[in-house]
Amino acid sequence: MKMSSSSIFLKLRRYNKKNYKQLLFCTFFSIFLVTSFVCVLYSPVVQAGFPEGGDSLKMIMMIFALAVLGCLIFNIYAAGLFFRTKSRETGVFLALGMSKKRLKKELYKELCLSLGKGIISGIVLGVVAAVGILWILLHTFLTDILERRMFSAAGLGISLFFAAVTVLILFFMAARYMRRTNLMDILNEEKKNEPLQLVKKGYGIAGGIFLVVGLLFGYAGPQLTANLLKFQMPAIWNAVYLVAAVGIYMLFVFFIVYHKRGKQPQKYYHNLISNSMMKFQGRQTVRNMCILAFLTGAALYAGSYIPDKLVMFRTMADTPVDFNLIYRQTEQEIQKEDIEVMADEYGVTITDYQEVLFAELQTSGVERDWTDDGKLIEDYYETYAYGEFISASVYEQYTGTKVEVEPGTFAQIILPEQTENFWEKYTDMDLVTNQETGAQLNLKFAKTVEDRMFYRANVHRYILNDSDFQTITAQMTEQRQMKQIFFDVEESENVYDFAIELRKEYVRRAGKDMAVLNAYNEAEEDRAEAAGEPYHYRMTEPMDPEDPYLYHDWKFNPEIQPIQMKTYLHESGIMILTFLYVSCICLAAIGIIAYTRSVTIGVQNQKMFDDLRKLGAKNTYIMRCIKNQLRKIFVLPTAIGLFLILSFLMIIYIGNDKRIQSTEWMSFGCTVGFAVIICIYQLIVYRMSLKKLREILKL
Repeated sequence: MKMSSSSIFLKLRRYNKKNYKQLLFCTFFSIFLVTSFVCVLYSPVVQAGFPEGGDSLKMIMMIFALAVLGCLIFNIYAAGLFFRTKSRETGVFLALGMSKKRLKKELYKELCLSLGKGIISGIVLGVVAAVGILWILLHTFLTDILERRMFSAAGLGISLFFAAVTVLILFFMAARYMRRTNLMDILNEEKKNEPLQLVKKGYGIAGGIFLVVGLLFGYAGPQLTANLLKFQMPAIWNAVYLVAAVGIYMLFVFFIVYHKRGKQPQKYYHNLISNSMMKFQGRQTVRNMCILAFLTGAALYAGSYIPDKLVMFRTMADTPVDFNLIYRQTEQEIQKEDIEVMADEYGVTITDYQEVLFAELQTSGVERDWTDDGKLIEDYYETYAYGEFISASVYEQYTGTKVEVEPGTFAQIILPEQTENFWEKYTDMDLVTNQETGAQLNLKFAKTVEDRMFYRANVHRYILNDSDFQTITAQMTEQRQMKQIFFDVEESENVYDFAIELRKEYVRRAGKDMAVLNAYNEAEEDRAEAAGEPYHYRMTEPMDPEDPYLYHDWKFNPEIQPIQMKTYLHESGIMILTFLYVSCICLAAIGIIAYTRSVTIGVQNQKMFDDLRKLGAKNTYIMRCIKNQLRKIFVLPTAIGLFLILSFLMIIYIGNDKRIQSTEWMSFGCTVGFAVIICIYQLIVYRMSLKKLREILKL
C-alpha cells in the first residue's frame, strides 16, 4: 500500500504520542497557571483591595515575575526533551533523502498543533479557575469591596503575551534544531552524552566558599560599608550574588564528578557504574539540578511570606487597646460625649476610656543622606523635627509602670524588641525647644521604654523627668498639646459598623492642619519654606471619609483594631493565596522536571542495564545504581535550594536590626516547616519516579 509523507508523519505522531502529550501537557500547564494567576492578580476586585503603589502590590509583582520565569524555564526544558526525542526520527528522514524544508514544515505543523491545543485549553481553563478563586475571595476576604468586576483586559493581555513569548521561544529552538547539518549528530542526539571533566577536592571547597561569600557579602556588604566606612556601594554590587550562583554550579559538578576510594573502597566500587553514568551525562544533569535548585528556592521564598503575614496578623490581634485616636487640642475633633452617643446608637459598650496629653516640642536631630558618589553626609539641626513628650509621673499614672529618668536625660518610647536604625540614632536628639517660649533644654539619651500603647509610628515620643518636663513646657498653650484617646469595647456584632462610623466622623471633623501625609515633618516644612523650596507632604485635596486609600498614608490615621484587622485580612488574604499559588507553580515545575529527568535516565541507559544483566548483575544491583542517581537528582538541588533561602532569610533578619526578634523566630520556624513539606513532596515524586523506572526496566 502506497503511503504519502503526511500519512507517515501521522503514524509517527501516533506511535510517539507520549512525547507529544508531554509537550502538550507542559504547554497547557504553564499557560493555565499564568492565565489563572494574572486574571486573579489584575482583576479589579483584587486591585481594589490594595493601596495604589503600595509595597504589598510591588511584592506580589516581584513574586509574579518569579513565577513567570519558572514557567518559561519549565517550557524550555520540556521543548528541549521533545527535540531530543525527535532527533532520531529526523535523522532517518534526512538519510532517506527528505529535504530539510519539508521536515521543517512538518515540525512547525506539529508544534502548531501541540502548542495550539495547549494554549487554547490553558487559557480557557485558566479563566475558569480564576473565576472560582475570585468567587471565593468575594465571599471571604473581599466581602466589603464595592468593586464587583472580575476581569480586566490587562490580565488576558498578559496571558496572551506570555503565550506568544512561549511560541516564539519554542519556534526559535525548532529553527536552531533544524539548522544542524551533521547527519550523525542528528541521529545520535537522543543518545548524546555530555561528560564533565574530573575535578579535585579543592573544586568543591571553592564552590562552597563562593556560595557563602556571594550570599553573605551580596546582602551584608553594603550594610558593612555604610556603617563602618560611611560609603554606599553602587548598584553593580548586586552582581556579587552571581558568585553564589557560580558556587552552586561548582558544587553540583563536584558532587557529580568527584569520587574517591578513601577508607571504604568497597562502597566506591559498588557505586562505580552509577557514578560513571552520571559523569557521562554530567552537563545535562548539572543543568537540570541548577534549575531544580532555583525552583526549590523560589517555592520556599514565595512560601516564606505566608508565615510572615500570619505572624503579623497574630501580633495585630494582641493590640493593647481597641481604639486609639490622636489630634491637637485646638482641633474641633470628636470628644468623649460624641463617642458615647455614637456607641449608644450602635448598642456598643465602651470600657477603660482614657485621655492623655502629650507636649509637642522641637527636637534636634541628624539628617543623613548619600551623595551622588556614594558618600554619607550628616547634617545636624537644632530644630530637626517635632517630638511628643510626657512626664515620668503621668506615664506611671496611665500605665502603672514606674520609669526612673534622671534630670537632663530622656527615655524614648519604642515598640517591643525595636532597635535603632541606620538613619536615626537614639543619641541624635540632645536638645529640645519650646517653640512658643523659646526655652531650650539640653538632654542625653538614657534608655528606651517598650510600650505598644503609647508608641506612635510616625512621631518620636519621649519620657522626661518631672522637673525637666515642667520647666520646658511652662506657658505652653493648647496649640502644642496633643490629645490621645484610647478605649476598649465589649464584643458585639455592631462593633465594626460603630468603628467605621466613628472613623468617618473623625475624618469629617479633622481640620486642614491634620491633612498631612505620614512623612510630614513640620520642622522640615519650615526649612523648605525658608529656602524657597516646595514641600509635598501636605494633602492638596479635601479628605474624603469614603476613600479607603486615605487611611494608608495619613499621619493622623486612627488605630482602630476592628478595622485594621479586617483590612489586613483583606490584603493579607489575597497575598497569602497569591504566594501559595506561586509556590504551587514552582513545586509543580519541580515535580515534572525531576520526574521527567528520572525517566530519561532509565530510557537512555536501558541498553546498558540490559548489558549488566547479561553480565550477571542482579536486579537489586541495578536498583542500587538507579537509586544512587535519583538521590543526587532529588536530594542535592532540594538541599541547596532550601539552604540558600533559609540562610538568606536568616541574614535578612539579622541585618534588619542586628538581632532576631521573637516574631521573626516564629516566622522562621513556620518557614522551616514549609521546607519540610517541600522535602516530603520531593520524596513522593522520588517514589513515583522510582516506580516508573521499575516498569520501564522491568525490575
